[in-house]
Amino acid sequence: MNVTILAFARFKDIFGEKNEIEISNTVLLADILRNFATGYPDGVGALFSEEGVLHSYIFVMLNRVRIQPDEVSSQVVTDGDEIVIYPPVSGG
Repeated sequence: MNVTILAFARFKDIFGEKNEIEISNTVLLADILRNFATGYPDGVGALFSEEGVLHSYIFVMLNRVRIQPDEVSSQVVTDGDEIVIYPPVSGG
């Protein structure tokens, strides 16, 4: 099963813009992001706290629907899904 992860802003610098990853069966969104991030030197720290919880300021979308931070650990991802991660936007 395949999933696409798109990264924007500073996350694009860390992970690249588009990644196709293979998952086994149905998996939780938090697990996919954690496993994905371990493949990059700054990946885990960019997405997760020292306690292993996804930083609450990170925007995550699954198939163009925003996933709330408290739902990331229970959200199921299946074949063909698209995950988007980006930090909060700032500026004026």
